[in-house]
Amino acid sequence: MDMNLQNKILSDFPHLFPDAGRRLMGLIDCGNGWFDLIYELCKKLEVEITSVDWPERFKLHVNQIKEKFGGLRFYMNQSTTRMDDLITIAEHKSENMCEVCGSTGRIYGERWGLQAACIEHAPLGPTEKLARYLKEDDNSRA
Repeated sequence: MDMNLQNKILSDFPHLFPDAGRRLMGLIDCGNGWFDLIYELCKKLEVEITSVDWPERFKLHVNQIKEKFGGLRFYMNQSTTRMDDLITIAEHKSENMCEVCGSTGRIYGERWGLQAACIEHAPLGPTEKLARYLKEDDNSRA
């Protein structure tokens, strides 16, 4: 994710990211297209954190946000049941949202090469790659 977008999330939600200034690298590792989804989730989680008793509140923070198997993964060191539910909903939404631009999309790819994308940002499959290669080869002969 773009550093400016990451900084907005980190600065707007201090309860979720209390030590973000010390460990920014790798904290948010996904495309800009999920920014709004992550931001809205963080708003809801921040409200949940403020409802937790004071000593326990410090145990609830984000460890990592990333893409895995084409979907959003949002890891916290500890969380409440309500927080887990909010995270699960956002993770499921990400599977139908392009990680690049945020448009409606789906999961493309196979096994380890999965990516949530719209038609415009979808990775090329073997058939499309072959067609592009043959077209480029024909153009180079002309």
